[in-house]
Amino acid sequence: MTVHARGLLFVALLAAAGCDDATTATSPTVTSPVTELFSGQFIPCGSAARAFTAASAAVLTGPLILGQLADAYGLRFAFGLVPLFLGLAAVALAMLTRLPRAAVAFSR
Repeated sequence: MTVHARGLLFVALLAAAGCDDATTATSPTVTSPVTELFSGQFIPCGSAARAFTAASAAVLTGPLILGQLADAYGLRFAFGLVPLFLGLAAVALAMLTRLPRAAVAFSR
């Protein structure tokens, strides 16, 4: 059996498992309301969202850039740049943490 045929068989079995001829619906269980406490801070101008967006962009573009460099110059060259990129990220993080709070927050 080929990999393609196994995949189709798996999808068909998964679809068949989701089918049910039961006519009675199950009623949801009643639970008491749950209160969750948030211990973080909400900063004006959404600086936490910007930090998350920047970190997400770095996680996405880092491997793409290293892959392009590995294709162009070789795998050893690309892996040799990883410590350099990590060092630059550490320096940038150290510089941002030493700035006063007003300078880090972006004004609109």
